[in-house]
Formats: sequence, C-alpha cells, structure tokens
Amino acid sequence: MVISIFESERQRVSPERVSRERASPARQSPSGVAASAESVADQVLVVLFEWILKTPLGAGMRLPPERALAEQIDASRVSVRAAMQRLAQWGVLSIRHGSGAEVMPTSRWSAAVLPAVMRYELAANSPRLPDLVWQSLRLRRGVVLDLVEEAAPHLGPGMLDQARAAVGLAWASRADAAAFATADREVLPLVLQAAGRFPSLWLINSLAEPYLQTLAVMAPRARPPRGYRDSHERMFAALERRDGAAARDVFSAFIDEVDKCVIRALPAGLRRRVEKHGETARRLDVAAVRVRDPAAAVAVGGV
Repeated sequence: MVISIFESERQRVSPERVSRERASPARQSPSGVAASAESVADQVLVVLFEWILKTPLGAGMRLPPERALAEQIDASRVSVRAAMQRLAQWGVLSIRHGSGAEVMPTSRWSAAVLPAVMRYELAANSPRLPDLVWQSLRLRRGVVLDLVEEAAPHLGPGMLDQARAAVGLAWASRADAAAFATADREVLPLVLQAAGRFPSLWLINSLAEPYLQTLAVMAPRARPPRGYRDSHERMFAALERRDGAAARDVFSAFIDEVDKCVIRALPAGLRRRVEKHGETARRLDVAAVRVRDPAAAVAVGGV
C-alpha cells in the first residue's frame, strides 16, 4: 500500500516546513546535534521519520516515489534520497529498486533511531518518555558492566595507561560538554582494546554514538560527577589486578552517580516523572530478584 504523507490532516506535515528550516540558522538534527541551514537532508529526515512515527499504518506501508516525496516536502530529490538512505541504514526502511521504500517493523530498527525517537517524544511530551529515558539509562548499565568485568582476566599492570590519559583529557575539558563527550567516549574502547576484546569493542563503538546523541537530546546540560577521575582510577586499578568483580562494583556505583546527574539535568516535570518511574522499576527489580534469589534482592534494592 502506497500512502501519501499528506493523505489526511491528522498525518499532514507542512510542506513549508523544510523551506522554512532552510532559512533557519540552526536546529536540532535527528541525532540531537545542531544542524546548519545547509543540512537539508537532516531536515527531510526529521519530516519523514516523524511522519513514520505518527502514522497508524506502520510496518508494510510504502512511501510515495522519491519524486512525489520531493514535491510534497518541497525539497530536492537529492535530499530526499539521502534521508531515505539514512532511514534504510537505521533499519526503518527497506529500499528495493523498482519497488520503492517500505516501512519496516520496529523490531528491525537499530539503536541509531534512539536519538530521533527521544527528540520526537520530548517534543510531544509523550507519556512514554519516563520509560524511554529509564530504558536508555539501564541499557548502558547492562552492557557496560558486563564488558568491564569480562575484560579483567585479560589485563595486567600498566596496560591501561592510554585509558587513564583519556580520562585525564576528558576531565580537563569538562567545561565543554562536546569536548568532554569526545574524550570520554574513548575510555571504554581503550580498555577493551588493551584487553584484546575486539567484538566487545566493536559493539560498544556501534552503540556509543546513538547513546551519546540521546543524552545530548534529553539532558544537554548534564555534567560528569565530581568523582569521575577517582572512580575510573579505582576501576583501572581493579582491572589491572584482574579483579573483575571489584571493577564492576566501582563502575556500577559510578554509573549510579552519572544517572543522577542526567536525571537532575532533565526538565523539572520530566525529572519528577522519571524519578517516580525509576522507583517503580526498582521495586519490580527487587521483587523479580527475590523470586530467583532472596539474598541478592537486598543488593538490588540498594542500587
């Protein structure tokens, strides 16, 4: 089924939107990074992706032909093609020569959509926001802690000097959020590289950019906790003596502090909703663990 994106008023996206944004000095791109007036493809991407999120038809729906989309959105075919290719890279669209572009099920979408989804839900003040924010924070915890602990047996004294240097650079540039994020994102990859855990390293690399962009969208004023350097040094020391459990505990406590900083930086109304949602989620975690392991429930309840 081929649907015009202007088929109904409820689904309508203003055809003047992209033209108006061309003249705008800056706006948030789908990645959460300020886009210049020249990044028309980013603006077209916003229009198409927001419409896909709004439409009730969902998976299996086909977009109009490229030429028709360009006319409806008032953008060049080059910009439309670039936006559609990005959506295909995200797993949102399947583009086949001669068959057009088909919207894929959300189960096929990649983590690259997360910043754009967060931006859309924030703009709509969606009731799904607290759970989306909470899941985003928990995702990092679940992935990072396992990788840190798994790296420990493959490390030794002096093997994390490059990671230490990255921590020092990040902390020195903490007043500049973008510079801090650039340096900080190198820390864990350097740990995994030193340990020779390359599949883990590549997984982190694929998730790092969407995650950092998501943080920039939902909490652009968040700052690192004061214990940033000390926590990393204690984690590095534990890793170099091959104590994965200790390294995990140190980094888990650090992530708790980072999450608090992020939540404090949220808009007041959303912050209260996320805190309430987090309290409920923690109670459910404790209840689930208590069923499996009553002794472990005490530790989970303290997180």
